[in-house]
This record gives sequence, C-alpha cells and structure tokens, in this order.
Amino acid sequence: KGRFTQNYQIEFQNLKNILSELAAEAIEMDFKVPLSYKTAPNSSNTITYNRYMYKTYYKNKKGKLKSNSKSLDLILPKVEQRMIRKGQALSPHRERAHMKFVGNQAANPLYGLGFKKYEKELTQEDKNRLNEYQFNNVDLVFDFFEKDFSPYVFIIMEGSSYFADAKKITFYKFINKETLDVIRNYMAEVFENIHCKVVYEMDGMDNVEFIPDAYYSQIFTLAPQLWSDNARILYEGYVFFKKDDLIFNTTVEQVFKGEDFAKIKQVNVVPYFELKEE
Repeated sequence: KGRFTQNYQIEFQNLKNILSELAAEAIEMDFKVPLSYKTAPNSSNTITYNRYMYKTYYKNKKGKLKSNSKSLDLILPKVEQRMIRKGQALSPHRERAHMKFVGNQAANPLYGLGFKKYEKELTQEDKNRLNEYQFNNVDLVFDFFEKDFSPYVFIIMEGSSYFADAKKITFYKFINKETLDVIRNYMAEVFENIHCKVVYEMDGMDNVEFIPDAYYSQIFTLAPQLWSDNARILYEGYVFFKKDDLIFNTTVEQVFKGEDFAKIKQVNVVPYFELKEE
C-alpha cells in the first residue's frame, strides 16, 4: 500500500502554473449545486447535470477591468483510477472519459432562455491555421473559449474520488496537438509512476532489487459529446483527475530458489528515481 506525500501537492501546483503559462487560454470553474430539467415540455425525461460557473475578464473603453459570469453545463462520467503497466501509461490510448456538454436544444424552452449557446463559425482562416483535414467540412463548432478556436484541450479536475463529485474543473486550450502529447508524457512520468523499488536484503549474497512495472492511472482520453445542438464538438485531449487523498495498492511478486529464499533477512521499499540519458 502506498500513499503520496506532500510532494505530490507541490508538483501538482507546479503543473498548474506550467499549464497556465503554456496554454493559449485557461478557464477555471467552480462547482455549483446540480439542477435537473426536463428534455422537452410535458416530457418525463429529465437531465441531471453539473453546472459550472466561470468568469471572463475584459477591459472597457475607459480601461476599467470588467467581468462577465457565465455557466457551462456538463454531464461528467464516473471514472475510477486503477493500476496499469508502464506501456499503458505512456500510450495515448487511455481509458475514455465521456464528458457531455449540454446544448440549448436539450432543455425545455423555459430553461433554454438562460443558457448560453456556444456556437461559432469556423472560418477558412481557422481551417488554414489548424491545417488538418477533419476541419474541412465543418462550418459550425461548439466552443466556450473566448479566443481563436482550437480543439486541443487538457482538463484538470479536483475533488473527491469520482468525476461526478469533482468540485473544481480547469480547461487549458493549446494551439497544437504536439503540446498535448508532451504534457501527457510528462504527467505520466511525474504523477503516475510509483517511483519505488523493493530491496531484498540477503544473507551472504548481494541484495536483490525489484522495480515494479506499475503505474496508478489518473489520466484519461477525452471523449466529448454535445447533446442536442446544431454545432459540432471537436475538442480532443486528456483529462487528469486529482484525488484529494491519493492512495494505491499494488502486489509485488518476486520468485526465489529455495536456498536463496532462506537467505532473505529483510524486505524494504525505497524511493526509486530512474535516470534517463538525454
């Protein structure tokens, strides 16, 4: 059984600072009490969702700082972390987090009056800038960011043990996909590698060391969906879920010959840091 130390929180704050510097745009949202609404008048079908409130800041003509409060309606999946092997940790093919954004048309007309419709035209200049074939046939996109459209996002969620109970969510938007891959690899090494080794102290022979090939998965592939809207949702990227009390369990198995097994004096678990050649 392992538990992360205060260094985990320190590195997490460092990560948020790094992402804020690298991101073309960052939006932090706070959790608000979930509501429910019917999908259509006189319908028995209802949507229960998590509503996140956030603020955008701007300067008026006199140079004074103003802000607008907005809301974003999300349906967040429940994804539980688990132990994975190193090959899975460094692979881009992670467990998918199906995050659903709720559009105006999913609500009945009464609730729809208060919803922001995040529809933006994808211009030819946008398509040339993105320079990827999947945008050629897209005219209208869903996007709640303020600046020029880019689909590449990294999402950090903070809270309790499941996505649906998260208390804070931060979206970071990046200009290109390569940046996302660098961030994912960095986070897999820093936040998911257990970084320990098991040392078997032996009597009359060299110690036997064993490094578990085990990662505690916290990163998921974003699989967004947009409910009942005219626009296309093109966000892609990753979701990192930070638990308040991060603890993990893993089994370590090492095979010894009978005569060597009898020479084991003590078993220790110590921190392990792998030095890599540049």
